[in-house]
Amino acid sequence: MRRKLTALIGVCALVLLGILMLRAIRMDRVGYREQAALSGEMIATAAQSLAFQREELVYDGRGELDLMEGVTATDVDGSDITEQVNAVITGRSGVSRKTVRYSVFLSDGRELTALRSLVMQGYRGPQLSVEESLDLAPEDLTDLAQVLKDRGALEADDGFGRDAAGQVTWQREKISTGIYNLTFSLFNPYLDSASAEAEAHIAGAMEDIRLTLTQNQAEIPMGSALDPLLFIAQAGSTEEENDLLDRVQVESYVNPQIPGIYSVIYTLTSLDNTQIAREVLTVTVTGGEE
Repeated sequence: MRRKLTALIGVCALVLLGILMLRAIRMDRVGYREQAALSGEMIATAAQSLAFQREELVYDGRGELDLMEGVTATDVDGSDITEQVNAVITGRSGVSRKTVRYSVFLSDGRELTALRSLVMQGYRGPQLSVEESLDLAPEDLTDLAQVLKDRGALEADDGFGRDAAGQVTWQREKISTGIYNLTFSLFNPYLDSASAEAEAHIAGAMEDIRLTLTQNQAEIPMGSALDPLLFIAQAGSTEEENDLLDRVQVESYVNPQIPGIYSVIYTLTSLDNTQIAREVLTVTVTGGEE
């Protein structure tokens, strides 16, 4: 009886050992498949890249700036997609150092991005100067920056000492009949800008945009709503028209919950962006403790 029991125990042990061995083999196979899948993913990831020959791009102002210099990009299958890369200057770390962002979409819909520094040698930022007082005729406004440059009244360079008068924009704001405040601006491709102001005396008939309010002062009780657009009487290119109403920008600093005196600033810009007109509405919020 004892021998039969011992033999039975031995058989059970062998069966259990066989089951454990089969399970281990299955787990090894599953682990191999998972590892193989992971290896495949790593290979695919390694195939895609957005790389630079040099970590920093150096530009000294000679020739055209090529943000794509030394850039290569490959898709998940290893194909070259460098021509699809978008490069744009997105930030600055001081005047002479910028940050360039590179991005490209892969065939599977994902986006690859990378950053590198743009070092600008001999760059001091854009420079713009103009005489403080100008005598002009209406026809001078057609190409004002060039007219002033030819007179020696305006100087502009892009930061590398190169003439940039052709990149200067300007706006005029009427102060009184024949007298205008001119604001000149220079923006370059490197995210830098410069500005200058002058007072201009313009003799002759001028077509000025018009911005008028129904009133320049208003009073509202605490807690009530204020619609600034209701105070615009005219925003037009002529006395008879109100065709520029959608070009009025409104900055309201009114807090109707707190009694006090506030301002609403209206700014109208002409269609060609060379004129601006401003008006201010003073709003008094009344109420509170008596």
